[in-house]
Amino acid sequence: MGSQSKACKAMALIRRASIERAIAEESARKRLPNWVQEQDFRTRDATRLEAQAEELLTPAGPLQINPCGEVVPPVPTSPDDNVRLYETLSMPQAQLAADASRARLDLIAELGTLEVSLDAARSIAPRNSLEKMLAHQLGAAHVETMNLLKKAQVEANRIPDPKLFNWPAKAPYQIEAVAKLINAAARLMDNYQRGLLTLARLRSGGQQTVKVVHVHQHVVVAEGAQAVVAGNLDPAGVGGVQVRGQAK
Repeated sequence: MGSQSKACKAMALIRRASIERAIAEESARKRLPNWVQEQDFRTRDATRLEAQAEELLTPAGPLQINPCGEVVPPVPTSPDDNVRLYETLSMPQAQLAADASRARLDLIAELGTLEVSLDAARSIAPRNSLEKMLAHQLGAAHVETMNLLKKAQVEANRIPDPKLFNWPAKAPYQIEAVAKLINAAARLMDNYQRGLLTLARLRSGGQQTVKVVHVHQHVVVAEGAQAVVAGNLDPAGVGGVQVRGQAK
């Protein structure tokens, strides 16, 4: 099984045990020759495999949980062990946060969106690491959207005038390339707006507040007269509701 994890090895053993039990049941159902011995052998083999799987899945000792909720692996004892994983999960929470912050900054710097992403983070005043990562993603999405639109504009300027007599054969492909760039930019714009909505839901807890205002008006209309009942009207008459009627 090579360098497979204990969980992978255990799952392989469990699958083999399931096959053994299925063969035992099939042998008993069809009453094959020596089916009693066959069923007993297959059942004992399945039990042995399941015991091996359970042993692999049982921790050797009490588990150590780091502040992030991850299980800290045992202390590395050989060069094959993941020393970096152990050191990362074992470090204090403050150091882990500092290293994570540096990793996030390195990522947006490599993308070329460092200034825009940091400005986005400053604007939304993130309260935790998740909001910081969301701000960085929003900044990166904005930069890449602008880059795609710029490429689309450059490609569009290269398309010859369709009124030309000898319109190049490659022109339709240039138009298609421009359309693809604009569509990609539009999808990024949509994702950007979805990110802002996600931030709003995080800040509001996913709750919406609806304010209902009741307005009571008492109108006395004499017989034969007309009345206008309206809400708040602006000078243009927009935003109000008018009800006209004639008293009988």
